[in-house]
Amino acid sequence: MRAVEQRNLGWSLAAALTVVSVFVLSNAPTPLYVEWQRQWGFSSGVLTIIFACYMVGLVGTLVVAGRLADRYGRRLVLIPAMLVAILSGALFLLAQGVLWLLAARLLAGMAVGGAVTAGMAAVVDVAPTASKRAGGLIASASMVLGAGLGPMLSGITAKTTATPQLWTFAIVTALGIAALAVSTQLPLAQPAHVGRTHERLLR
Repeated sequence: MRAVEQRNLGWSLAAALTVVSVFVLSNAPTPLYVEWQRQWGFSSGVLTIIFACYMVGLVGTLVVAGRLADRYGRRLVLIPAMLVAILSGALFLLAQGVLWLLAARLLAGMAVGGAVTAGMAAVVDVAPTASKRAGGLIASASMVLGAGLGPMLSGITAKTTATPQLWTFAIVTALGIAALAVSTQLPLAQPAHVGRTHERLLR
């Protein structure tokens, strides 16, 4: 029984990577906006629109993702969220202008929305049965950790490399790929009604 509990705790920590990765993605661009403004000459008003795109993606996803995750399972929301996070990281990596940033921020908001609903719930779902409170703490800590690591990563690359955009988002995208791999392996239960529907279709 102890081994099972330890294994479940390990899965909970693994699931936390999905949350960490999207919050790193969400916060990593912040220190780089000043340099992008200098390079591409956009105004503070345009920067506000870029941030607004993030909120549109986040809120729009939150509206629907929770219901989908509860009804059809965490995986249905979590895996697409990780794919969107990877695409967002790639757009930031390759960005050459404002339109790239607008698209990347919109997708980042969508990825965070999916992780907040399905990812954090998955952390708790796979946690040891006797320690669901620990799962909640891990989920909350992973969000805070990702939010802190994002700007720290881009700040370090800005000070130590000549191409902080390249290094920052290469790391962010690699982290997203790792999180996607984890999300496909999590032992997440399928909602009972979905299982019954599948059984009826096989008959």
